[in-house]
Amino acid sequence: MKLALHPKRGSFRKSYRIALLVFSLCALSCAGGLGINLFSDADDVKLGTELDQEIRTHPEQYPLLEGRPEVKDYVEEITHKVLSSPDVKKKGIYVYQLEIIDDDSTINAAGELLDQVHARHCSLRSINNQRPILHASISCKWTLRSDRAQNARSEALNLIRNRKGRLPHVMVVTGEPTPGRIASLALGTGDIDCIYHFALPELVATVGDLLIKNAIRQLDTMIQGRRLRDISDLPLDLVI
Repeated sequence: MKLALHPKRGSFRKSYRIALLVFSLCALSCAGGLGINLFSDADDVKLGTELDQEIRTHPEQYPLLEGRPEVKDYVEEITHKVLSSPDVKKKGIYVYQLEIIDDDSTINAAGELLDQVHARHCSLRSINNQRPILHASISCKWTLRSDRAQNARSEALNLIRNRKGRLPHVMVVTGEPTPGRIASLALGTGDIDCIYHFALPELVATVGDLLIKNAIRQLDTMIQGRRLRDISDLPLDLVI
């Protein structure tokens, strides 16, 4: 079984809104520290309310991101860290509400960063590519039978030879209990990024309890050589 993951194009645009929020908070903080009040607190609250109403009244112009809770959680965590700073003096006055606008043109909101002439071949821009982007190829093998252990490597080599662009993550997930068979796939030329075991801590503990010296040595070589990891490491490795 193979699982192909791809991110939604344009998800990087949230970085602009993060930067905008951070800049706004820093500007307010610095102005307060200098004793400069361009607008009253009431004026600022009113402006924020009007902006919120404008966004929600015109969804065709400001389509809000939906169905990606992990993206919003990520940005909200950054926002919380910013607001936790003692330099933000008016947390109790302003209402901080986060929304992410799901629109490729938002990247140019503060000025034209990308025009219609340059960067016309990169697949990340929706204007150049309407098809999904392959982020990772994950081959899932319940066990690694001796006659099929190299199938995942063959799949990886085919992907490497036929790609058009950067190589996506090439990974294998398995529950194989025999370190020797895992090593037959994990140790090699690096066709595969890494192998992820669905119960690596339990496998290491079992091999240690049985005092199988060769298996202990093989597991240590693969783990220390960053060729074998636990399944819990997989989501974080996919972030990069």
